[in-house]
Amino acid sequence: MVGHSASWRKDTIHHAGAVAYLDVKSTCDVLDQASDFGLKGTAVYQDIKFRLGQGQLFLGGKLVYLETESAFDFAIGEDTEISVGDTSSQNLGVALEASFDRRDNTFAPNDGQLFSMAAWRHDEEIGTDSDYWNFAFKGLSFHLLYPHVLLGLRLEMSAVLSLSLDRIARHLGHVLPRQIGWGDGG
Repeated sequence: MVGHSASWRKDTIHHAGAVAYLDVKSTCDVLDQASDFGLKGTAVYQDIKFRLGQGQLFLGGKLVYLETESAFDFAIGEDTEISVGDTSSQNLGVALEASFDRRDNTFAPNDGQLFSMAAWRHDEEIGTDSDYWNFAFKGLSFHLLYPHVLLGLRLEMSAVLSLSLDRIARHLGHVLPRQIGWGDGG
């Protein structure tokens, strides 16, 4: 894995990026039977944010790309309902993120807060295996209680919706006209 994080132009631009490759071969137990397992993967992550004015508000975008191949080398008896085989997946997501960053240090904070909200879109049109939205919130808060005693609090929430914009528009096209009295809605 190779990664880089930096801020530029007097801390008005924040960037983080990483590229990783994974090749794992292992043995796992399935139904008390030793079985070989392999996982290969590639990951790319990019995050860039721009400070809005002179405050602590940032607005930016993110990109994540994951491609994995997994292989299982074992047979399960006929009396089970477990289906196992080689699988591969591809996931590409883009996000718009707004954040408030008041930490005294990005890498090792002793004081301050970071709050961020992101809306991710994963879509077959841009190269992923399935269409979905992911909405995420993250909150970090750091408090120096005594010299050498730091309290760090973290809250993360996420919601995933498997709706395409076309399905939402079709649904609204049928529901809204009826709700406001414009005929039968289609």
